[in-house]
Amino acid sequence: MDFAPGNRQPVPLTSTRLNRPIVVLIALLAAILVVALLANGRRGVLALAGVAGIGGLAWAVRRVSLDPFWLIFALVLEETCPYLNVLPFDSSSRWWLRYPLLLGLCMPAVPAIWKSGILKRGYFLGYLIYFGWAAVSISFSKYPAVSAGRLLPTVLLFCALSLIACKVRSGSDVQTVLGRYLMGCGVLLALTAVAAIAFPNSVSIESAEHATTEVFSWVQDEDGLVRFSGFFSQANDVGSLMLVTVCAGLGHWHATSGRRRQLLAIAMIVSVIFGLMADSRSAFVASAAGAASFAIWKYRFRGFAACLCVGVLLVGIYYAMGEGQRTYVNRDIDTFTGRTTVWQFEMSKVAQSPLLGYGFDVEGGLFEDRYFPDWTEFFEGGPLVELHNGYLSIAIGMGFPALMFWLFLLLGPWISLFRREDDNWHLKPLFFFVVVPALLRAFVESGIGEPRYPEGLLLFLCWTLAERYRLGRRAAEASERSTKRVSSGVNFRRLLAEDRAV
Repeated sequence: MDFAPGNRQPVPLTSTRLNRPIVVLIALLAAILVVALLANGRRGVLALAGVAGIGGLAWAVRRVSLDPFWLIFALVLEETCPYLNVLPFDSSSRWWLRYPLLLGLCMPAVPAIWKSGILKRGYFLGYLIYFGWAAVSISFSKYPAVSAGRLLPTVLLFCALSLIACKVRSGSDVQTVLGRYLMGCGVLLALTAVAAIAFPNSVSIESAEHATTEVFSWVQDEDGLVRFSGFFSQANDVGSLMLVTVCAGLGHWHATSGRRRQLLAIAMIVSVIFGLMADSRSAFVASAAGAASFAIWKYRFRGFAACLCVGVLLVGIYYAMGEGQRTYVNRDIDTFTGRTTVWQFEMSKVAQSPLLGYGFDVEGGLFEDRYFPDWTEFFEGGPLVELHNGYLSIAIGMGFPALMFWLFLLLGPWISLFRREDDNWHLKPLFFFVVVPALLRAFVESGIGEPRYPEGLLLFLCWTLAERYRLGRRAAEASERSTKRVSSGVNFRRLLAEDRAV
């Protein structure tokens, strides 16, 4: 396969519009949700949903095999829909709903991406080594079944995203992929709107046992704050949806115009409204940091001045608030909502096993230690409880050296990109809009090391695109040097022959 960029005609941006089967699928999914809410008995509705799901999966597999760019749209829904809170199943054990979708969509990508040879090159090969060590860690994991069950989806999703990047040949293709990712986010926003309007205004108490079969659109956290959760089980998931919609939307903005730009603006605004309802502070801070870093990089002093003015304005608004409002904004900010206690314990556990860790993605299983100081109900979920720090999650799972190696892999393609003058695929803005917010939010949330959920999919999608571009440019430059050497050799032999003739 030829990895040099620009060898294929760009895909028109208008090809990202929703075609009729997609519209039918979205309408069917929304109708099933509404009927499920209104029906007294759900078995018939679930049977209908199962039949529709099997048919939809068969159609989706065929569709993505014809055009792999649609795969990112399908993966966004696959990573989210099995965990809708309208489904009367324990949300902590829905692997039997997710795995058929995951295997059906991703398994065909494994032989295709392996045959392409790209996994044996550059930082892609580095990730194979990283996953190999993760597989070894299963042998000494505290929860071998959990580690294996989480590693398999990670590898499959990585292969699927790599296949998408392998098919990209131009900046127009990059925007096509981003547009289809945003379509998936648009579907989730539409479902969230259904939850806000049609769901009963019931409130769930957030705890380790919030895996309930009831329908709740609002969640009450441990501080008594009621937050909007939509069809998710956690309010922070709504914040994550806002973050990826805004960040991907900013990266896709320049490639839109007219009606498509209006729809994109509406989606971004609606996502921000839902984020405010969910009161997800980390998502807003991360997205603001990404936008500010881009402004400073793009516009230099003017961008810095604009960010400084906005910062001064926000500080002024803060001090203009009443005492109660400032208390609400600052709540638990000194302990990062109780995370500092958790982080101290996690760092002590890393110090006890700094080289090997405790097994890939064991997460909150560490809290079952009798020396953990907080024995509240929240931490009784075993490995299902998040560590609320993506970097510590990797270090605890596979050791501190694995964390350093992963950071090297993640940043390598971006460092190479910024050392170059050319950026034919317009990937540099994506570093500020996607990677910077992800790196910042990883200090307070888990999951940055896995291409899971819409947030992880976006980060790894941009990474595969950056590495694909790096490999393509390197191959193209090597080909140019080889051509110049051959041409120079031919010219030298011709001059030597002419010299001899004289």
